[in-house]
Amino acid sequence: MTAHKGDIARYLSRNLRSLPTAGTEIDRAERLRRLLEECGVHCDESLRLDGLSAVVLASERGTEALVAAGLSGDRRLDAYARIVARLLLDEPAGAVDARFEYTGPLPSHALPAERSTQVLVNGLAAALAGGDIARAPRALYLKDEPDPAHVGAAIQRVLDRCSLALYRRSALYRRIRARSDVAAAVGRVRDALTGPQPIAA
Repeated sequence: MTAHKGDIARYLSRNLRSLPTAGTEIDRAERLRRLLEECGVHCDESLRLDGLSAVVLASERGTEALVAAGLSGDRRLDAYARIVARLLLDEPAGAVDARFEYTGPLPSHALPAERSTQVLVNGLAAALAGGDIARAPRALYLKDEPDPAHVGAAIQRVLDRCSLALYRRSALYRRIRARSDVAAAVGRVRDALTGPQPIAA
């Protein structure tokens, strides 16, 4: 089974919020791996990837996720969280494309656009690995959400865009936004504006 990048992002978006978060890091990494495979991403943990935790390869034949062999539970969870975040955030360029997740910081030759995207990948992956996706702005992980045309929803869309802009530019805002009490408060504001959002099955 293969799927196009846009289809993968939509599938992940629909199913991430209903993913169980209990269990060990190994359990949670395995759930992310199964979720990726369900939407047509082939996962391979057999290769040694020097200096990399994961690679995402996309082509007309499909999408493949390579995860470095022998990673410990927390690093394996982080690798799968980064793959999911990358597939949600980073559209492939051209017929064949590769995205690399480094074990350390980006190399010095990385382009500004790569660094900007990496900030978002880092934030979304941390929220996924931490078991609370709401700690990242929902504009990062929600695709094709219903768009009710009432005033509260319009206000919420403006707030989402402002939150994402701040998240891109401010390390302080990213730290504040990642707090569970802030995520809960954001959820209460959203519910007040648009009503409780159904959890995707």
